[in-house]
Formats: sequence, structure tokens, C-alpha cells
Amino acid sequence: HGCRVILNSASGKAAEKARRKEDRKLAKEARRMEDSMSEEEAERLEAQLLWLAQSGFEPALAILSAAEERAAAAAAPSAAELLNRMRSGSAKGLATALPAGTTRVVRDGYEEVSVPPILSDKASLAKRMPVSELPEHAQLAFKGVTSLNQLQTAVVATALHSHENMLVCAPTGAGKTNVALLAICEQVGQCIENGVLHRDRVKVVYIAPMKALAAELVGKFGRSLAPLGLQVREYTGDMQLTKRELVATQVIVTTPEKWDVTTRKGSDGIVQSVGLLIIDEVHLLNEDRGPVIEALVARTLRLVESSQQMIRIVGLSAPLPN
Repeated sequence: HGCRVILNSASGKAAEKARRKEDRKLAKEARRMEDSMSEEEAERLEAQLLWLAQSGFEPALAILSAAEERAAAAAAPSAAELLNRMRSGSAKGLATALPAGTTRVVRDGYEEVSVPPILSDKASLAKRMPVSELPEHAQLAFKGVTSLNQLQTAVVATALHSHENMLVCAPTGAGKTNVALLAICEQVGQCIENGVLHRDRVKVVYIAPMKALAAELVGKFGRSLAPLGLQVREYTGDMQLTKRELVATQVIVTTPEKWDVTTRKGSDGIVQSVGLLIIDEVHLLNEDRGPVIEALVARTLRLVESSQQMIRIVGLSAPLPN
């Protein structure tokens, strides 16, 4: 194959330059005529130009090409227009992204968006259970509290009036600790006969993820359960308890590792006497300490099968993924 060589002389370049200049002049004249003529006249002119372009008349073809480019540029929004549309919420999908009543104020260098508060629906306005409707021993534990919050009201039937295992998933600060207190009150109610509380039959183990949290829970449960005469003690690596102290304690607050060591022995009567096991921060199952918590649950379930003694398991957790 040979190489194609194009030679442009000075006169050819000058002719090409003059042709482009004439095309621009004709396009400019066409735009001016288009702005000044009516719609019918513009349609007739467009038809004539189209006929000339199909016949090979290059100026007509240049005018039509320029018109198409102007139309495309007018149809496509600029970057500034797109940004303004997004800011005003007129972009597709953005108009409904914020609730009605949202206001926008453009400040110097930023935009201030004010979103109105979302009104509570009927479910959130449901009646909260007054503490006065709880059993007498539960009222003593919730002394100073007028009513349960929404979470506690929703689970009180299971936590306080049944002996089923339960898992409570709720955000931090939702009141899960008081759900655990309701479960403890249910265990206390199991040990009341003829109005007499048999404290030697109450044995609750609360597994907290950290020793600092265990110490905090001992103070909270100690104040709540003091009217019932129940002992609450910390049982961690820093706070050792003798066997006699463990027997005399009704609520033991410990850590997963400490209770794992205790339950591995299996021979102590303390493990067999537990009626309620509360595990806080169950979502730690997916972390390094997960196998320890899993072993505790499996060991407890095996103890239930071998001894035919019911041990209730209550799990408290932050929201878990599906």
C-alpha cells in the first residue's frame, strides 16, 4: 500500500480560510434572520436550506450544522444549572428526599437547610405502662419511676410475665438495663410463696462486657433491689468472692471470661442454682470475645438438658444486622 500525501499550497490555504469565514458569516446571518422571522418563515427557510444541503451546497450544510449545535447546547443544562437544580431539590429523586416544610437559605459560601421535626405516629403515642400496674415486688424495684418507657412497655409482657428466653435489640440509651431489671423481678416473683420471698432461691448472673460497666451495674442494681433485701456483688478479676459470698449473693455481676472459668468446673452448686442468665452486649458475638459468649450459652443449654432445670437466658444487644 502506498502512502497518501496531501499538499496544500498557500493559495489553497487562503481559499479554505475564506470559505470558513464565509460559512461563519452565513451562519451568523441565518441566526439573525431566524430571530427576526416568524415560525412559519423559519420553517420555510429550514426546508430550503435542507434542500440546498442535500444538493451539495456547502454553505447551507454549514448553516444547518451550526443550528443543530446551538439546539443541542440549549437542550443540555450547564454545570451551574445542574447544581442549582440539586440545591433547589428539583433534581429527580431529590424533591422527596427531605420532608415537606424544609427551607433553604443561601448564605455566604454555604447553604442553610432547616428540616422540620417529624411528628410522632400513633404507635409512638401509645400508652406507657405506669409502674403502679406492676406487681408489688416490681414496684419496689422501680421505686421513683412513674412509668415505663416505650421499649420497656413493649416487652413487659415477655420480660416480667413469662419465663421465656428473649433477645432485646435496641440502641444505646433505649432502656435495656431496666428490661434486665424486669427480668430479675420475674425471677424474684418465682421465689415468692404466700407473700414470703425466699432469697436463698434467687440467683441471677448478669454478664457485662467490661469490668468498669460491671461496677456501674452493681451500684444501679444494688439501689433498685435494696428494698427487696437482695445482695448485688461484682465478681470479676479485680473483685474476687469466696464460695460463701457467692452463695449469699442473689445477683452476681461478672464478665464473660470470669464466668467462663467458673462454669468450666461444673461441680459447684452455684452454677446449678442459677435461674436467670443475662448477657449484655450480645452483638460482641461477631468480635474476638464472641467464642467465649457462645461457649457460655452452649454450656448453659447443656446444663438445662442434663439437669432438667430451667435457666432463663436474656440477651441485650445493640441493633443487629439481618
